[in-house]
Amino acid sequence: MSSLAAAPGDPSAVWAGTFGHGVYRTTDAGAHWEPAGPRTSPGVAALAATAATVYAVIVPAFREPGGVLASGDGGGTWQPRNTGLFALEALDVTLDPHHPERLWAAAYLAGLFRGTEGGQGWEIPTQSPPPLSDSPVQATRVAFSADGALLDTVFNDFLWTSDNAGAFWHLALGPNTAPPAFVTFLLTHPVDAMALYAGAAGGQRLFASHDSGATWQPLEPGFDCAFSTLAAAPSAPATLYAGGSDTASSPSFACLTTRAAVFRSTDGGATWTRTGSGPAGDQTLALAVDPLDSRTVYAQIGGRFGNSTGVSKSLDGGDTWSALTSPLLKNLVFSAGGGTLWGNQGSRVFASHDGGASWQSVGGPAVFDVDRLVPDPVDPDRLYAATTGGVWVFQ
Repeated sequence: MSSLAAAPGDPSAVWAGTFGHGVYRTTDAGAHWEPAGPRTSPGVAALAATAATVYAVIVPAFREPGGVLASGDGGGTWQPRNTGLFALEALDVTLDPHHPERLWAAAYLAGLFRGTEGGQGWEIPTQSPPPLSDSPVQATRVAFSADGALLDTVFNDFLWTSDNAGAFWHLALGPNTAPPAFVTFLLTHPVDAMALYAGAAGGQRLFASHDSGATWQPLEPGFDCAFSTLAAAPSAPATLYAGGSDTASSPSFACLTTRAAVFRSTDGGATWTRTGSGPAGDQTLALAVDPLDSRTVYAQIGGRFGNSTGVSKSLDGGDTWSALTSPLLKNLVFSAGGGTLWGNQGSRVFASHDGGASWQSVGGPAVFDVDRLVPDPVDPDRLYAATTGGVWVFQ
């Protein structure tokens, strides 16, 4: 049991919150208890009750948001009470290139949010992408094009785009190709405003669009198993790196045994070359390219089950790799101008100012795990974090 609340005016009516089993109530001063919802796996952090309504504060958990739920019928039904409340799981955050104080956040089971004044105020946009099914609304990725003209989001596993700052949205589907169904990955090119990349089908398919999502072409880097990440080189716009996993021995193992792999393209993804033997590990989970040098690449390496096992660095476009002495980091990103490399381990954020040779902890967003790190496009010392407890800023 994690919390208790009594109904005013009725000493026999008591509510109890639990971790993993929802809310219980008694109407006879504790002699008997019955479930009263909400039946969610996250824990109930706190309860409050009025004569007519009981409120439950839900703890954020992996892929399940926190927030406030309310019941006016004794626990029979519950409704969210989270408008304007951002202690929710934010999976991604982006800044308007023309107005860096304007933020957009993608939240699991809550959709899109728009922030002003650097995130001090938030609102649900009047128009947001409509869900295409009865499944819970969720936004997992949000990003601007390089010139700030388009805003793209993955909403209920489909790719949507807006050319008027979110006032109106349309599906990014071409007349002859339709890859953005079940999108698991989204990359807007840091230099080419028309280039957009989407991964689908659990990492089995990769697509590119060079007309802002109007038409799409499949990319075939050459992974035996699956890709996990894609990175573009700001200093050489046609250079791309794709990371994922290959079979470690014969194909008959059907990807049960894997090794990390990185493929490089210097023609925008039309053709690919495997870069050496790849960094040491089971799979490449994330890639970051030095903004000033297209051949300096950093890779987050992971085990078979997606756990981070270290960071490797290449100075020759991925042909050779060396392991760095670093925490088990993820979400590797460069600051504006490339002077600082950021990463996180759970809720702790680390910075390197010497190309990964050494790392310093800069704290972190309390106890909330970080889903995404996004540098400010103007201020190299400011960093935003999308977390299980909302959006945080380091400055």
